[in-house]
Amino acid sequence: MMANSLLDDLKALGFGTDQPINGADVVDVINKHWATLSSPLKPQDIADLVTTCFEGGSSYWIDTFNMTPDLRAGVRAALGKDFTNSYCHGWLYEQPGWKIHITIDEEDDNAFDLNADAVLKGTQLLQEKYPKVWAEIISEDYDAGDADLWLQLCILGEVVYG
Repeated sequence: MMANSLLDDLKALGFGTDQPINGADVVDVINKHWATLSSPLKPQDIADLVTTCFEGGSSYWIDTFNMTPDLRAGVRAALGKDFTNSYCHGWLYEQPGWKIHITIDEEDDNAFDLNADAVLKGTQLLQEKYPKVWAEIISEDYDAGDADLWLQLCILGEVVYG
């Protein structure tokens, strides 16, 4: 089941009608959608960074990465076939609730989820602590090391490897 869009949730509150709207409800709806509204990266930017990481930039510390089965099915339905490397399609990162499960080793205590919230938090850390790398990313002049640094900030909250 797909989550409602921001517009759907606002319409459910009464936007576009004459009925009064509770301001606290509007704040709740905006907070619910904040991670997707405030991401400074476009879906294809995220796909490009993730692809750079999974296909080399972070392969020295990542053990496995997997999309949830329902997300994989959505990719298959939207694109007409099942891609082994579906993570490289921007469409994936437009889907509400997208998530890629990443393990660092085979133990469950070293498993993390890359999702919209993680991308937002990691990107904010990157902007604050590594503005030069952020400038490289937004100018699309980054390398595998820059993408790796971004991913570590997204899922670990700090740079641990490399």
